[in-house]
Amino acid sequence: MPDGQDHLTTPDLAILIVGAAHALGIRLRRELNAAGFPVRQAHGFVLRALNERPLSLTALAELLGVTKQAADQVVDEMVELGLVDRRPDPHDGRAKLLALTRRGRAARACALEVSAELEREIPAADAVRAGLLAIIEAEGFGDDAAHRRARPVW
Repeated sequence: MPDGQDHLTTPDLAILIVGAAHALGIRLRRELNAAGFPVRQAHGFVLRALNERPLSLTALAELLGVTKQAADQVVDEMVELGLVDRRPDPHDGRAKLLALTRRGRAARACALEVSAELEREIPAADAVRAGLLAIIEAEGFGDDAAHRRARPVW
């Protein structure tokens, strides 16, 4: 191939990052499904968001950067799967809080195990992590990474 044209056959960083995110999502879903958790990608964002504490639907939607309708649709699916439940808000009798069930916490633990396994498979994982974090911070999303927030792109 003529000089300067190797870039036509070598994937650029953006393609690799998008491809890796896609492969990671597929692997997580496959492993979670095999473990008895029939989840889809959107469920993972909710599992992560509700891990620390119960949230209202409005707070969940704001955290994820989606509409209340989109969040409610995903939550409905997760309630049917036994991963999330709706509880009365002790401070507001009209409101409901969304919380992970024991099964939801088990699904999150399984996802974290799969993620850790994937990370162990990456050569120089610390360097890869540092490079990705530098990109994230340069675009102003360092706070999301620092607080372990993931936002869906649906």
